[in-house]
Amino acid sequence: MRFPNPDEMMGKLKDYMESGVFERGDKKVPSDASLVFMGNIAVEMGPEGYVPVEDLTYVLPQPMRDSAFIDRVHGLIPGWELPKISQAKYHLSKGFGIASDYFAEAMHSMRKESLVGLVSKHVELSRNFKIRDEKSVKRIASGLLKLLFPDKSFSREELRRVVDVAVEYRQRVRDWLHKVDPGEFPKEKLAFAVRD
Repeated sequence: MRFPNPDEMMGKLKDYMESGVFERGDKKVPSDASLVFMGNIAVEMGPEGYVPVEDLTYVLPQPMRDSAFIDRVHGLIPGWELPKISQAKYHLSKGFGIASDYFAEAMHSMRKESLVGLVSKHVELSRNFKIRDEKSVKRIASGLLKLLFPDKSFSREELRRVVDVAVEYRQRVRDWLHKVDPGEFPKEKLAFAVRD
């Protein structure tokens, strides 16, 4: 990926990732669109399973190898840990399904509501959470709760499991940031507790 003016482009991208607002000429436009960055990463078998062959930073285009950009990424899903869809007879549906346009509209309408307040009410984050860590974990947890429990009816244990996944995704970003800039991002373990 190449940008004609990488510094200007990255500045606009980082501003949008932080504030949800982008500028076009003299206009500021708010948006609630999410960004997903995907790519193929070479992996090899290590003692604890598959691991990337090279540091994730070097898979990114040069302008994106900046800790300020990486810190704005909410979470990292390790695609190499996801099981592959291998056999159609086991992994693909042959029965009824949901029409994609209906499903897309349902997902779109779910975006209008945030469960961040609900997560904040029931989850206590450790003291080493920075503002971006907190925002990331709460937004990921909110999204997962809406997908898994659209009726907002879940137990304390179910909430704990959802937040555990959200913290794991953010912890991967924090570990990555420590490799990129250990002076600014010390090696820390994020933790949380679910309140009664």
